[in-house]
Formats: sequence, structure tokens, C-alpha cells
Amino acid sequence: MRYTEFNCPHCGKKNRESCNTWMYDTPVRRCNSCGKKYLNSNFREVAIDGFDPRSGNKGFYLKGTIGLFLGFLGTLAWHYYQLHFQTHYSVRLAFLVLVCLLGSIGCLVMYIRAVLGIDEKKNEQFMSESVKRLQNPSYVAELQSYGYKVPERFLK
Repeated sequence: MRYTEFNCPHCGKKNRESCNTWMYDTPVRRCNSCGKKYLNSNFREVAIDGFDPRSGNKGFYLKGTIGLFLGFLGTLAWHYYQLHFQTHYSVRLAFLVLVCLLGSIGCLVMYIRAVLGIDEKKNEQFMSESVKRLQNPSYVAELQSYGYKVPERFLK
């Protein structure tokens, strides 16, 4: 679960709310301070916009895992060289070793999720929720009032 922050275009107050990684949800948001609704184009109505191409792309995460792991090995070797042959080390380099390791582990986890179809199941859930929202004519009219392009198949 992640969080997103955005400023209300009506009152200017900062809003913070939880969202899924790819921000699949209704783009119509309500301000926590003033209660007015507005369109936040960062959110994707997946029945209209589709899924983010990276969300189920196994190759994307496999390349990320390999690249970051190679970065980890390279920075670890550089760190080892500095420590044993120059008798000093850089804290920044040690931090980079850690970042590369954690990044490669994160990409590996996402790759495994993609291979096992975990994300695909979640995407099916997001799609069904989106289609259900779009079956409501007042919601579709609200989207259109904000200038959101709604395909013919959802217009009644």
C-alpha cells in the first residue's frame, strides 16, 4: 500500500490518502478539507484507460532484477577494493551497495508476483470495480462534466 498527496484545486489544502501502486481507482476525488469534488488525472479508471503496461510485465522486472543485482555486485567489489587496498571507505558507496541490493530484491519480488499471476488477479478485481462504477449513469455524467473522455459503450 502506498500513499499519495495532492492539493485541492478549490481550497489549496494538501490531501493524503492511501492508494494501490498503480493508482487504479476513480479519478473523481473529494477534498478532505472543503469536501468539494475534482478530477485527479493521476488515478486511472482502468475500464477506460487500461492498465499500466509495466504492471504485469515480467521482462521489465527481470531486467530490473538483473541490472540492480549487477549494480550491487559492482558497487560491492568497489567497496571491497577501497576497504582492503585503500584503507578507507565511502559511506555513500556503502549506502549505494545497500540500495542496489534492496532494489534487486524488490524487483525480484515483483517478478515472482508477475510469474505467479498475483498481479493479474488483482487487476481483474480492479477491472470489475471500474466496470461496476461505469454502469452508474450519474458517475459517467460526472466524469464527462470534468472533461474525462468516456467511450460510447459506457454512455446510456
